[in-house]
Order: sequence, then structure tokens, then C-alpha cells
Amino acid sequence: MTSPTGGRPRRPGVVGHRAGTVTGTFVGALPVVEPLTAWAQCAALVPLDDVIAMGDALAGRWSKHATARELPIERLAATVRAWGSRRGARRLREAMRWIRPRVWSPRETALRLLLVRAGLPEPECNGEVTTAEGDLHADLVWRDARLAVEYEGDHHRTDRGQWRRDIARAELFADAGWRRVRATDDDLADPSRILRRISRHLTSGALQ
Repeated sequence: MTSPTGGRPRRPGVVGHRAGTVTGTFVGALPVVEPLTAWAQCAALVPLDDVIAMGDALAGRWSKHATARELPIERLAATVRAWGSRRGARRLREAMRWIRPRVWSPRETALRLLLVRAGLPEPECNGEVTTAEGDLHADLVWRDARLAVEYEGDHHRTDRGQWRRDIARAELFADAGWRRVRATDDDLADPSRILRRISRHLTSGALQ
């Protein structure tokens, strides 16, 4: 909660912020700070990977709020610079090292961070793969190795239409000469198997 008077509200479960020169807007009847300001304020309250995921959302396209998506990376960087030495500033600066545009879900962020921190080369986020039926986007792409990795939530199993589209996509990737690795929450919880598999594909792809 932000106070326009300079005082910090004190309530159980509430973190108070001074308004300063912060500008805001309304969501319905509720006054809120702008998305970039909210992101900077949250940096002192949530773990680093959550700050990164929020930054990816602001630079990506999955937020349902138009003012909180597809923002230029430079606007995020400018927010970090303007934040100075306030609470969360160090975490914001660290998060900026990992934030990328073209991220379309928080699970994509988690998967990319897991793979890169394990020492794998950084992938292209939502890169386009040319197939016989046009360009398809893949969550994570290593173009030189012709490898695509995609996170699949439970709706890929429970949604009949999505399941059929996934089968068609797999065939198109294969016909175009691309390997496609599917990742689930199990891989985020225990990444050893998927790390070995992706490493193997990257190595074999580089040798071709």
C-alpha cells in the first residue's frame, strides 16, 4: 500500500510505501501505482526469480493488462536506474541481467533460468521455426542445433483441441528437421533428466 501523505500504513500483512513522485492509475475503482513502479516496489518483497518473472511479463505479452505488457526493455532499465538505492534496488539490478523480451509465460521464465544456470547456452525466447505450413513459435530455441524446447502445462493433456494441435505441431517440427523437447512441472522439480537430454541434443546438433 502506498500513502500519498508520506506516512506508511501499518497493518498486519501490509507493507507501506511513501508515494514520493510516483504516479498511478485506477483498476476499476481501486487506485494503483503504475506497473513498472509496482514491479520495483515488489523487488524488496519477493524472491529474485519472481522479480525476473515479473520483468519478463512486463517485457512479454502474457499479462491481460495492456499497460503491463510488451514494454521496451529500456523502460525497465530506466526504472531500475531511477530506483537508485531504495529498498530492493540490488535485486532489481540483478533481475535485469536475466530479463528478456518475447517471454509468454512464467513457466517459460522458470525453464529458461533453470537451463541457463545449469550452464547451457542461452536460448532464443519464442523464436520462429519455419515449417511446411508456415512459421511456428517455440518457447526456447537453439537455432544452430535445430532444437526447440517447450513447456507444457496440464491443459496440454486435458484440453482435447490442444492435444490434437500438439500432435500436429510435433509432426511439423520433425518434418522441418527440428528436434522438439517437451518439458513439464516434473522437469522443473527434478531437472536432471531434461538437462542431460538437452545437453545431448545440443552437442549432437553442433556436430552436424
